[in-house]
Amino acid sequence: HPFVRRLIEERESMSSNTCLVVLLVTVLRIHQVVSTVTVTSFTSTAGNQYNKGATVSFTCAFTGVSSSTAITVGTEDSTANDLISGQTVTDADSPKTMTYTMAAGGAGKSLKCKIGGVSTGSATITLTMNDMVDDNKNVFSHSDANAVITCKTTQTANSFAWKRGNTVLTSGQDGYTIGTPTASSTSTLTIAQANLASKDNSVYKCTPTFTSGGSTATLTTEYTLRLFTVSLSGSSIVAKGGSASITCEYVFDSSLSISLAWTLNSNSLTSGLGAATTEGVRKKVIFSTSAAAFSDTGSYQCAATYPGPKTVTATAHTLHVRGTDPATDNHYVTAGTASTVITCIVHGDDPSTITWTNPSGSSLTTSGDFTVGAKAPGTASNSYTSTLTIATLAMGDSGTYTCTGTFSGGTPTTVVQSHVLKVVGEVVMAATSTIVQESFEYRITCTYTKDSSVSVSWKHGSTAFTAAQNSLVTDGTGTSTTSVKVYRVARVTQTDTGSYTCTASYNSGAVQGEGTVSMIVRGTAADVWKYTLAGDTNQVLTCTIHGDDVTTIKWLTPTGTTISSGSGGFTIATKSYTSGTKTTTIEMTIASISTASNGSYTCKAEWDNGIPSEAIQKLHVVIPGSPVVSSGVGITNDLATKGSSFTLTCSFEEYTDHAPTAKWYKYGTELTTSSQIERIPESNNVGKSKYKVTTSTPPDTGLYTCKVTYASTKTVTSSNFKVSVREVSVSPTPKTTLVRGDTTTFTCKSYGEDQTKLEWYHNTTTTPMADAANLVQITPGTLTNGLWESTLKLLTTSASSAGTYKCKATYSNNENNEATTTLELIGGINSVTSSNSKVSAGSPF
Repeated sequence: HPFVRRLIEERESMSSNTCLVVLLVTVLRIHQVVSTVTVTSFTSTAGNQYNKGATVSFTCAFTGVSSSTAITVGTEDSTANDLISGQTVTDADSPKTMTYTMAAGGAGKSLKCKIGGVSTGSATITLTMNDMVDDNKNVFSHSDANAVITCKTTQTANSFAWKRGNTVLTSGQDGYTIGTPTASSTSTLTIAQANLASKDNSVYKCTPTFTSGGSTATLTTEYTLRLFTVSLSGSSIVAKGGSASITCEYVFDSSLSISLAWTLNSNSLTSGLGAATTEGVRKKVIFSTSAAAFSDTGSYQCAATYPGPKTVTATAHTLHVRGTDPATDNHYVTAGTASTVITCIVHGDDPSTITWTNPSGSSLTTSGDFTVGAKAPGTASNSYTSTLTIATLAMGDSGTYTCTGTFSGGTPTTVVQSHVLKVVGEVVMAATSTIVQESFEYRITCTYTKDSSVSVSWKHGSTAFTAAQNSLVTDGTGTSTTSVKVYRVARVTQTDTGSYTCTASYNSGAVQGEGTVSMIVRGTAADVWKYTLAGDTNQVLTCTIHGDDVTTIKWLTPTGTTISSGSGGFTIATKSYTSGTKTTTIEMTIASISTASNGSYTCKAEWDNGIPSEAIQKLHVVIPGSPVVSSGVGITNDLATKGSSFTLTCSFEEYTDHAPTAKWYKYGTELTTSSQIERIPESNNVGKSKYKVTTSTPPDTGLYTCKVTYASTKTVTSSNFKVSVREVSVSPTPKTTLVRGDTTTFTCKSYGEDQTKLEWYHNTTTTPMADAANLVQITPGTLTNGLWESTLKLLTTSASSAGTYKCKATYSNNENNEATTTLELIGGINSVTSSNSKVSAGSPF
């Protein structure tokens, strides 16, 4: 009994008293149930054989259930096998009908009706369940094998029936074969490969019949058959740049993992593919292009890989892109070229013909200077070529030649390629003259064949034009077939001598034409200024002539007299010509420089052909004179007032070719304060330098000179310019106080460049002081760099020493200037006497 079983299972966790109580209660309950409840009958409807999922009805009749008690249907041994539970009954409910949905858990077991968990009747029921091994099975097949659908049951079926949709199938009908049921309750439906068609993509029904114990049951299971197919359709011919599309369509089932792959000419194709769209049991993926290119030509394939795995590949689909490459082609060639070849390239399926026409539209065949090549396979896949060879190129051969590829069927039926042939002429150069005088204008014109692709470049010698030179190139006036560029130099120099090349480049430099012209600039180097001093020897003048080699060179003195080498102290060397630079040089040496050497010498070059026929260079020999220093406001008779400003000006020879260096000195020491020195530019061959003093002081007294250096080595010096800022001072001042008998020294400083003497005076005496033995010592000093310094030393002082001391300066114009100081004496010992010159020891004195 379940209660007893539970007690046994839980006894380990109970105390002995608890166990006793439970046991007594359980025995009472068992006695009560056994003694009152009886199951009188237990039956099921429709026998004991049911399909899976069918409803089974149980009827249980009973007595002795006085109060609500649980009723269950299950095995007697365990509540775990109860098929029906959760219901209660009393006698009023008898007989009780209960239902159960047939499932695997209810088959093959001895079932009883239990009241309160106890079965008191002997009636049992054992159920049998009919089921299919596979429900709702999808069957997939390929067109390269038989399609087989297998129907299998869990119980032995007495017979099987098959339908396609609602059509009953019999063995041998339309290629169908229905197999005999086997001992394992299996029936097969086979569709032969040869008969597989789209109609076979359908729902198939298998219905087995079960008979047992006088009851019959049937089951129906549906099988969906998918016959996997892949196909390609779409554009076959398209013009280059046109639109084309190819559709891959394949059988699809959402329950399966199906992959799709495209190839073009056996290479993987991933671009240009649209998203898949679903139409019923089929899917579509479209390859498309709105601008077909030659690379789109070829064999397209798409393949679907189904579970298995099994790959089904569509029949290849070929797309031809018709056109030419490129549509227009430019050919440049120089007139006189022996021959040129123009190649026509046609893409697509094999054209029936490729023909040529000349610029006037007439058909071309092999004749005269023209040779038309036969159609031949091109180097590119799906391309065909034909060549046109033109011999002995002339300007008249220029124009547009057309090749036409013609196809049989499809659109477009013809494709055209235009070949623009441009025969360019030579580049013609012209110049105003091959010889030009220096500083004159010069022009070079470059004439070449007109074309939109042409670019023109220039070279001077082997060097490409600079940006500055290119800025001098302008467009000239051409014709309907020629263009002109003009290079214009307003004032040529020696650097413009040389060859000029104009290059016309066509078709990005593929064809070029060149023209060259040479120019010689005749002239001389700039004037030469030779700075030298009287007494210098062997001074060399070098004359430089530009252009081709001169015929003769003459030298002329400043007075215009022709100089002969070896006479008058002149030596003329042999001229030297350098072809690379086109320069002639010749030297003339002056043996001894004197004031008579000063002046402008002339070097005259003469040519016996061309214009100009002569060129002249001036070579100036300059013997600069001494600079002159003068004063302006602030200095009168060499005197400057203390505190005032003054300016000294140095004037010297200066010419436009060269700025000499001017420096200021005082007593031979250079003055370098830049704020006091101002350089005045040359005017009328006179240069100036100024030295400025804004607030003069006695130390500004001095002898000022100006030195001017020419050509870094030739220096001339001005005479001394005297400046005096007069001042006399005595120190210490104003007064010195001493004790009689002390010694002292007075110092006198006097500024003035024109001082003649400096003297000392005491009080009102008019006679200058002189040395006095043991009393007075005078250091007269001398005038040095504008300063005269003298000292007066009193060796001892007495009452007569007190008073005023004066220092007096006398100048060359007999003017005087003086300064004074005062000596004051205090205290002192007048005399020391004694009462007796001899005393005895111990006696007073």
